[in-house]
Amino acid sequence: MIRFRIVCVGRTESGFIREGVDHYLKRLRPLLPVEWEELRAAGHSGRSMDQILAAESQSLLKQISSNDRLVLLDERGKSLTSPGLAEWVNRTRQLPVSSAVLVIGGAYGLGTEVKSRANEMLSLSPMTFPHQLVRILLLEQLYRAATILAGQPYHHE
Repeated sequence: MIRFRIVCVGRTESGFIREGVDHYLKRLRPLLPVEWEELRAAGHSGRSMDQILAAESQSLLKQISSNDRLVLLDERGKSLTSPGLAEWVNRTRQLPVSSAVLVIGGAYGLGTEVKSRANEMLSLSPMTFPHQLVRILLLEQLYRAATILAGQPYHHE
């Protein structure tokens, strides 16, 4: 069965963010196989935004195999409803790939190298959110999608 990997640039910093991530991972894992990975953000001291994005892109691309489906979280990506995300998860589980890798960029987003490798982009909202907060939003929506697929009453329409 396909694995879902969530790869984030930067460590989960704030206590309430860490609590939220842990909470939803604990609830999600019995319903959907998901792995959580955090990559070190590039140092900002003396670097331009382009240099930071290039360094983070190289780090990210080392984590992606040719048989992975790369999905970026970006406000310009495809917008789905919660039931639509459940359908997306179900379709993605049927793909002939080893992993679906969902990437949350760092403070400056994602570099062009990663964007050009991506198979698709999804949006949680057209608004811009702090990359730390997106971690909780994504996990909650994946949990909601998994409960929809499992026929559990978490999601109310």
